[in-house]
Amino acid sequence: MKNLLLMLSALCLTGTLAIAQLNVNYTISPQADRKPISPLIYGSNWEETANPSTDENYTFVRMGGNRATGYNWENNASNAGEDYFHVNDNFWPWYLDITDSEEPGIVVTTIADQAKANGAEALITLQMAGYVSADKDGEVETTAPSPRWYEGVFEKGSAFSLTPDKTDDKVYIDEFVNFLTDKYGSGGLKYSLDNEPDLWNSTHPYIYPTQPTIADLIDRSTALATAVKNVDPQAEIFGLVSYGFNGYLSFQNAPDWPALEDDYSWFIDYYLEAMNDASTAANQRLVDVIDLHWYPEATGDQRIINPSANSTADKLARLQAPRAFWDPDYTENSWIFQYFDSFMPLIPTVQNSIDTYYPGTKLSFNEFQFGGYEDITGTIALTDVLGIFGKYDVYAATHWSDPGSFGALAYKLYNNYDGNDATFGETYVDAAMDDKINSSIYASVSGESDEELHVIVLNKSMTSSISGSFDISGSSVNYTTATIYGVEEGTAAIIQKTDLNVSGNEFSYSLPPLSVYHFILTSDGSSVPVASVSVSPETATIGIGGSVELTAEVSPADASNKSVTWSSTDESIAAVNSAGLVSAVAEGSAYIIATTVDGNFQDSSYVTVTNETIPVTGVSITIASTSIEVGGSTQATATVSPADATDTSVTWSSSDESIATVSPNGLITGIAEGSAIITVTTTDGGFTDQEAISVTEGSSDFCTDPTSISLPFSKDGTGEFCFVTTEPAAYINSWGLELLEINGVDYTNVWSNSLPSAQNGEWSIHYIGNFSWSHFEIVGSAQSIAARTNNDKRLTPIDETDQIEIFPNPIKDQHMWLKFKDQSNNSIVISLYNSAGIQVYQKELSTQHADEQMYKITVGNLPVGLYTINIETDQNLYVKKLLIE
Repeated sequence: MKNLLLMLSALCLTGTLAIAQLNVNYTISPQADRKPISPLIYGSNWEETANPSTDENYTFVRMGGNRATGYNWENNASNAGEDYFHVNDNFWPWYLDITDSEEPGIVVTTIADQAKANGAEALITLQMAGYVSADKDGEVETTAPSPRWYEGVFEKGSAFSLTPDKTDDKVYIDEFVNFLTDKYGSGGLKYSLDNEPDLWNSTHPYIYPTQPTIADLIDRSTALATAVKNVDPQAEIFGLVSYGFNGYLSFQNAPDWPALEDDYSWFIDYYLEAMNDASTAANQRLVDVIDLHWYPEATGDQRIINPSANSTADKLARLQAPRAFWDPDYTENSWIFQYFDSFMPLIPTVQNSIDTYYPGTKLSFNEFQFGGYEDITGTIALTDVLGIFGKYDVYAATHWSDPGSFGALAYKLYNNYDGNDATFGETYVDAAMDDKINSSIYASVSGESDEELHVIVLNKSMTSSISGSFDISGSSVNYTTATIYGVEEGTAAIIQKTDLNVSGNEFSYSLPPLSVYHFILTSDGSSVPVASVSVSPETATIGIGGSVELTAEVSPADASNKSVTWSSTDESIAAVNSAGLVSAVAEGSAYIIATTVDGNFQDSSYVTVTNETIPVTGVSITIASTSIEVGGSTQATATVSPADATDTSVTWSSSDESIATVSPNGLITGIAEGSAIITVTTTDGGFTDQEAISVTEGSSDFCTDPTSISLPFSKDGTGEFCFVTTEPAAYINSWGLELLEINGVDYTNVWSNSLPSAQNGEWSIHYIGNFSWSHFEIVGSAQSIAARTNNDKRLTPIDETDQIEIFPNPIKDQHMWLKFKDQSNNSIVISLYNSAGIQVYQKELSTQHADEQMYKITVGNLPVGLYTINIETDQNLYVKKLLIE
């Protein structure tokens, strides 16, 4: 699959290919796909809302993050773990300017009070890891239990107090919830089951030093959620709170995941099922919302969330990255899409897991960011994300860290676009466009009324303006004016544009490169109502299997909304689609009714279905293109006469399938150079028609005098080249190319670990680069890498043996472990090769182990990427691919 992002990069940056203007069609249907938008998606974490003067009008505030894991509500001490030197301190009271820092719960009540004063709801993190900060005395160097930590007990088991005992060396979490319920009422706050438990041993090694297990997570989640619900049955609980994709996948390679993974596609499935089972046993829902954190791995020149990710490639990647949430056609330059693209797009995959394992659970993203918050790509990406959350039923979302001057504009476009707290509507309505790479569109209304229609539109192209054609259908409102607010490149402010006149519920607007606009469409009250509808023909007779198309004429001709819906009084006899096409199902009669959307006026046609068979009298063939390239395709269409024949089915055939094949639906595919005859035959009567198709070699003809290469090989820069190799490859990667074909198969701007079949023992490579940074690399197989060591030992892929285990993979912290079942090895040599086949690491291991051969390998600060590991023992040479993150 082509990397659409990098194709876009090529189109945008190449002078000869750059598009001066893009024509994009937008359709908005205010009566279609209506559903509420959760107000909680416009949220923030506590740091961004600490200043009450903020005008982003955040609707949801989360008290969370790594610091919340060790928070002690009794004295407001906390510990941010690895984020800040494992210090027990008074940070939160200091940051929030709280005078009496020892007052129980004052950090939480300050955040919650401020949120509620601003009309927002609050999410409070509860401590589930087992211990909290005992003091504010600085750096901690002892593992809990110790005097520096108090035990966090889920259930007190005795009477609650609003003034907790600070001398018992324990902190009771249900007493904390009771304290808050007493102040805010039942259901007044929402609660999170800690923060990122999949990383506890990394972020908080003095609280939770060992790698968390799935069993322990489920036990703790069940116990804490039960304790909360026993105090406040109306409280909403957010569970899992996973840090990122490997947490979703395997709970960060949890030690007990291998025993479960054969029965579940990823860990999220198991978590949902386990909490569903726990809820059934407890006779109450224990987790209301599954909370995931999403920090995109998409990269241009670097990861897009890095503060310095501001190159053109970084910006292009950022602008497309939100599509990972929803678009099945999207791919990106990241390890997630290279290895785990089957789980993408993310929101539909998670929703499918919810529907299967814990129906009714809501979805939240309570940490996320997309970077670029000091330029307009940050505004556009974040505006896109908030629109996606509204469209795809996300329940809550809180952005992590300061979104910067440009990122904040996204929230203002939805919640304060005019500076006077005017907002996007709370009811989503259908909106679509025909260019999802360069644009996005989101629409809403307020409640049930269409009188005010909101439309947010993005131009994601960095070089081309968009000539937008907007069509509003299905509304009884005749919109006459569009008020426009927008953000354009170079200015970190929302500007009001000149109002636009709208006629016939259609308008056009030009969007400059890198811009986003909020249109507010209103009516002057001059909408023309529908008076009647007339269906023709009034009667129709068709045979079983036949069809007839009805038309509905709405009066008056200038009615504002001329949309109709179709229905049948008996679909078992005659069915009708949304366009008025009636299909005969069985003998009998039925009324086919047209109903106007505006006014519910109706008219009908009386359709009789008979057993009479209408025979086929002929057929004709049309082929979209009668000349295609090898590997290309074209569509053949059959027209059966008469159109209302009872049986209009046909079959397709090719006179030479070694040249061209044809599918049962008429799709012709070129196989080899030559010509063939495509024939269509009717099932009824055997009528035929034919058309010739020619197949050419196409772009591969360039490779008439290729340059021989040996692997590994790489090519950068502009120009058109042809190479040939006789060596098989294990790794192919390219970006910024107009074309990369290998033996006629398209590999343009993709990563792949497989080659097409050899032709005459060779692989012919056709390269067309457009930029100085265009790149292609091809690396030989692990076997060929091993061969360069002049080693004649038996080579075995590690995945095909049980003698060696390597974990983790991917490597995240410069360390990996090797475990050998064979303890008789006298010599073990480890070598790492990068994607160019260059050795970057080698170490000979000591084999003096008493029980089993287990080794910790520190690979050092190697660049992120794909590597091959060679493990040479006395008798064997083992190989495996590794990913370093």
